[in-house]
Amino acid sequence: MCSYPLSGLILAARKTGSFHEYWTWEKYAGKTEPGGAPWYGETSAGFLDVLLHGTWGISSPQPGFKSLRLAPHFPKTWKSAQLELCLPNGARMAIQYRNDATGTLLRVKTEGGLPAEVILPWFGPGEPIVEGAGLINPRTERDGSTWRGAGQLRGEGELRLKARPG
Repeated sequence: MCSYPLSGLILAARKTGSFHEYWTWEKYAGKTEPGGAPWYGETSAGFLDVLLHGTWGISSPQPGFKSLRLAPHFPKTWKSAQLELCLPNGARMAIQYRNDATGTLLRVKTEGGLPAEVILPWFGPGEPIVEGAGLINPRTERDGSTWRGAGQLRGEGELRLKARPG
């Protein structure tokens, strides 16, 4: 259960919806024809943009969702969150997030071995240890005055950040 009220996000989406373009999954998939999803209007586009691309940090570096980039921006107070959805290319994706005394975890599963770059902010002190099942090229990166962990996954895996002993 999230401790952050979603009603604030909904109100923000309604307020900014009139200034937001008509973005559709089709547009994110690399097509630009208007009217690809008539049920997807300004307000829902604004809300989904905040939720999917802002909070969850879901994007695709190339048209057609042939790969993913997951760079979530969860509030420090969130202890856990999970999301399952069908991507524009038809593949299903499931993401689980956990932040507790043992560290921060992002678990990802995609159909068809879809490659994903994963970037996760670190809320603890100092540079974290980066590890995880199925993680390729684990590394830490400086992000201003804070740290984040990063790596690549193919299909399924997890990125874990934990404090260095000492």
